[in-house]
Amino acid sequence: MLARAVRRFQLPLWSAAQAGVQMMVAVASARWLGPADRGSLVLATTLATLLLLVSGLGLGAGARVVLAEPSTWWTWPRYAVLAGAMAVPHGAVAVFVGLPLLGAFTDPGFAAQAAFVLYSALALCASLLREGLHGRGRHRQAIGLDVLAAGLQLALTAAVYFAGRLTVATALAVASSCLALTILGQVAAGQRSGEPRLRTHCSWRVLLVQGRALICFSVPAVLTSVGQSFVIHGDRLALGAVRSSAEVGVYSAASSLAALSWFIPIAFTGVLTRRVAASGSLMAWERTWKPFLAFSAAVALVTASVGTVVFPFLLGPEYRDGAPLVAVLSVAAIPYAMYQYDSAACQGLRDLKAGSVGAVVGSVMVVAVVVPVIVILGTHGAAVGMIAVYTTMAVVVRRRLRKLRRRRASDRCEVVPAHG
Repeated sequence: MLARAVRRFQLPLWSAAQAGVQMMVAVASARWLGPADRGSLVLATTLATLLLLVSGLGLGAGARVVLAEPSTWWTWPRYAVLAGAMAVPHGAVAVFVGLPLLGAFTDPGFAAQAAFVLYSALALCASLLREGLHGRGRHRQAIGLDVLAAGLQLALTAAVYFAGRLTVATALAVASSCLALTILGQVAAGQRSGEPRLRTHCSWRVLLVQGRALICFSVPAVLTSVGQSFVIHGDRLALGAVRSSAEVGVYSAASSLAALSWFIPIAFTGVLTRRVAASGSLMAWERTWKPFLAFSAAVALVTASVGTVVFPFLLGPEYRDGAPLVAVLSVAAIPYAMYQYDSAACQGLRDLKAGSVGAVVGSVMVVAVVVPVIVILGTHGAAVGMIAVYTTMAVVVRRRLRKLRRRRASDRCEVVPAHG
């Protein structure tokens, strides 16, 4: 009985470990850098995340589907080569687009700028390979590598701090080195017995044609990825634009802790997408969405209760105002987790637009609702506003999923031959 329970919940357990270690990294860097430098680091990594989602062209979401389908042209070596190749032009995007934008929010030195470009290129490759592992059904490996990378990042950050060298630039350099090691592990983890290592067994011309077709299929997910990332990080960018970097540091630290509320439950989304894609039906979603909702609510309750108490002790008196934010953002995580789960079900049926519709609606609400509230109420207004944003996104995608479900049921009825 215990072994069966462990197998069933091994993905959320791995995700809990990942989120816990990443939270420790966030807490340690926040305490060691201080609110102002921590805010600058958050702005740099947030901008890098937004840019990689654009340069990725939705390929990660498409890979979850095509690598899971029973008959597919894409092998792991072919996909890994494509993912690595896409990191090269993204480096140019980081230089010519990312650096000017970063300079508008903060004042990075040359070392921080160089580390930002390197971090951006490696983050894109690691992100694409992670989604590919989920498409291959290597969920534990995908999450486990992130856990190991986060643990290594924590150890290296501590070593740099105690050496008296911790700055925004060195923190980005440490994160980049961990991403490089993660990529090596991902390439190895995606291999199956009998497959040639990084041999595509096709010409570059064929790979380019197939890659273009995959990207065309995946492009609708760009809006989903960018929109989701903007919704998650847009409140921090707005705080940086209209308030101070110190407030960004406090708010981002609270967000990192509250992220446990949605980070752990959505570990199931990769499994759901693969099951729906492999079966071509929504049966897996129908059986699991209610238990998923209950699990998400339970995790949010625990995070809100414990996080509010421990937050000031973890970070010190400079972050005391962030304690109430943990509870509010934990509640907001429940509808966001449901939005992710329903979007994953739609993706499995090759409907990559469902998540983008919800993400666009959420992005508009961040600008139209959350930003004005931030101007008036500051960080507490941002946290409350995110509840309305996430709830709206969940409602939009659920309605689209219901329509997709009815349409597929109608199509099945039409192909049933009449008797008599």
